[in-house]
Amino acid sequence: VTVEKKFTHRTVYTDLGLINTTETVGKYLNYKIKKGLKSLQYCDLVPEQPVSATDKDKPGHSENEVAVEAASVHRIISGTAKHVQVKFYHEKGKRGKNQYILRRFKEDYFSISVEIFDVRDDETIAVITEKSEPDKKSLDQAMTRLIERISKYYGPRKAMLTKDRLEISLSLAGTFLMTEGSFHEFSKFGYGTAVSLTLTNVFVRGLSFQIYAGYYYIDEEKLQLDALHSVFSLLLAGYSFTLHKNVRITPYLGVGYHYHIAVEYTGNKEFFFDPYCTIQCELSFPFLKRYAFFITPAYNFFFEEKNIGRYFSAYAGFRFTWYK
Repeated sequence: VTVEKKFTHRTVYTDLGLINTTETVGKYLNYKIKKGLKSLQYCDLVPEQPVSATDKDKPGHSENEVAVEAASVHRIISGTAKHVQVKFYHEKGKRGKNQYILRRFKEDYFSISVEIFDVRDDETIAVITEKSEPDKKSLDQAMTRLIERISKYYGPRKAMLTKDRLEISLSLAGTFLMTEGSFHEFSKFGYGTAVSLTLTNVFVRGLSFQIYAGYYYIDEEKLQLDALHSVFSLLLAGYSFTLHKNVRITPYLGVGYHYHIAVEYTGNKEFFFDPYCTIQCELSFPFLKRYAFFITPAYNFFFEEKNIGRYFSAYAGFRFTWYK
């Protein structure tokens, strides 16, 4: 029966690790397992991908992860074959002279164990172990039982053609702004800090949402204030994609509120609430496995009662990501 590829599990099988087992037996066992996996209706057995020297050096990726990504693999099956040979002695009986007579016993068998690992969920689905006498007929029977047990985990795959694992990120950044237009008449720049929560691959691959909260100290020249502070909150939506190897780019559109606090030299404070919108483009550079450095230039508009303020801003900081 022919099955559409979107319903099959792309699977990489890595040869068994051999423990006290000859290469000849190991090759035979690997051959039988691969043959059995190819016979499974919903198993699409694919070869391991060679890993280039460049790929091995990719930040945040192990050699195995790079190989898996290259093959777009759903599952990995790996395991061991152990030849157990044990000799021991035991009393022939519990009473009389038999308790002084030792009988020789010998255990000689193979233990074949495999792990089915789900790449998308980053978890082990099952560990299956079979024992076999060391003769060919027994090994064949053990391999048949092993494949039958593996087949229970190979039903039709739910097609997830555009959805990746949800990424959840927390970030901390330094911020800087340069004013423009009427805003520039009394202030040239500001600086501060911001934190954000980012969700990526929401519903479909690449769809990203951010919640930002931050603070600016704004340098002012003409208002004769002791200090001008601005606290902001922001909700953004964008689309994330890989630009070149380890560079991710995410354009965003967002809306939020500025909460301005003007402190006079007399100690009096005045408060202003201004809605605002922003256009941003984030460039992210991952390193290690879950960390990234990012830079985000932005252009912003805030709406006062009789005026529209404009300013350029930029964020630069670090992000930590985990996966759901």
